[in-house]
Amino acid sequence: SFVGEVNTLPGRVEAVADGHVRVATALGPLTCRNPKGLATGADCLLFVRPEALVPVVGPAPNRIEARLLRRDLEGPFVTFHLQAGGMTLAMQQPNRGATEATDGAISLAFDPSAALALPPGPLARTGREEAA
Repeated sequence: SFVGEVNTLPGRVEAVADGHVRVATALGPLTCRNPKGLATGADCLLFVRPEALVPVVGPAPNRIEARLLRRDLEGPFVTFHLQAGGMTLAMQQPNRGATEATDGAISLAFDPSAALALPPGPLARTGREEAA
């Protein structure tokens, strides 16, 4: 949280290849960068920033099916609050004026290089050190 809002998805590493991991999550398998060299079977947290999520139509890497809960207009941005797999996600897009009407269903995705998996722990969970 030090660098801003982030979507945090707990999971387990299913596969490792070329500096990336495929992570089993409540949203299905998702692929992201592996900067700490996590091994197959390791628990992890997948981090993806709201601005890395984009609406999609058709097949896409890391596709997630979600339901729109609400939109927050925030000056030059619109933050979409979404429900997917029992968790809440945030997606941020430029504010281009009127937003399209929707029945609440939305498909979104992110590029594997725009997210990363890290080992779980106090700093990964809270973004701050815990008192000793």
